[in-house]
Amino acid sequence: KLKKAIYAWTEGASSDLDVDIDIFDGMTKMERLVEWNVEVLASLLQQIVASRGDDSNHSTCIPKVSLVENGLEERKTVLDEFSPIIPLKRFDVEELKSRRRPSSIDIGDAARSQLRNFLSNITGMYRDNAFHNFEHASHVTSSVKKLLSRIVNTDEGNGLRRSNHPDTLDLVDLAGHSYGITSDPLTQFAVVFSAVIHDVDHPGVPNAQLVKDNTRSAQ
Repeated sequence: KLKKAIYAWTEGASSDLDVDIDIFDGMTKMERLVEWNVEVLASLLQQIVASRGDDSNHSTCIPKVSLVENGLEERKTVLDEFSPIIPLKRFDVEELKSRRRPSSIDIGDAARSQLRNFLSNITGMYRDNAFHNFEHASHVTSSVKKLLSRIVNTDEGNGLRRSNHPDTLDLVDLAGHSYGITSDPLTQFAVVFSAVIHDVDHPGVPNAQLVKDNTRSAQ
């Protein structure tokens, strides 16, 4: 039952993106990369919305960082409250079965436009390096998404089957195997988002070289 429930919800989300290639006609290489990343992040937003169930039970109001800091002790910042280990939710089969299919979610043109504008700005923050550029970031993003799709995949041969019950999966072992990522689309979004921005403003040479040359950024 658990395997069927997981597959039913993740089948569309973990497969390759179904992108209409006609949208790339007439685009530059950079515009195509931006559009591809838009589709990647949009698909993850669909998963986030789907995991929330009834939208009426979730507030869309996110407090500003300044308001959060006002609630902290004097001379402290949000970073002072940072926790190196965040326990992630462990789902049950009934909760997963109740989720809507991500492919049925429409995040809207406004959200896609915001993603596109954001990613376009990010491209401008990457330097024109031979390697550490936005194209490299897109390659890393693609690899991360593929790795995540393998983590949330429950096909045979991934080591998640019970030895004493070959036809079922151990719910606790599944959550532990994926460190909670399986049931938390927001974490998946954060991981992919990190891949997109991981080399922003990279100077094009490794830290060791910067230290050797005693550059300002290494001082």
